[in-house]
Amino acid sequence: MPTIFLDLAGTLVDLTSFEPDSECITCFLTAETAVALKPYPLVLVTGSPRAQVEKILLSPDMPQYLHFQTIVAAEDGGNQKSSGAPFLNLIKEYEGPFIHVGDSDMDEQGARVANISFVRVSQKGTREEQRQELTRAISETIKILSLSE
Repeated sequence: MPTIFLDLAGTLVDLTSFEPDSECITCFLTAETAVALKPYPLVLVTGSPRAQVEKILLSPDMPQYLHFQTIVAAEDGGNQKSSGAPFLNLIKEYEGPFIHVGDSDMDEQGARVANISFVRVSQKGTREEQRQELTRAISETIKILSLSE
């Protein structure tokens, strides 16, 4: 089964609006898009600290059925994405093909080093435009994976 790696900050959520004492976040992932991801193993690879990641994933704004098989946070080497190290370690544990969905040059560089496909999510526009952009990127990801099976 193909595996999808996802970035957190800037891809799934807007951390510029994140308040540590608040339960609310701006999540770009719609419920419908989360359902489309259900058949795939999902791995979160993020440079954010684990405590912050756990709080974000428990937010009522996150789709409830979004389930990550593995979370690689900053403390686990997620902040070294551009080196490719987290991806190279993960591809030993999961079945390919692999694809990473992210928003930064670091995300893209790490995917290239690990020789996995990359789909970029633009951070530009309104929050609704960013939701639409993530939906487009996930649709593209699923299409790429279906062609490789």
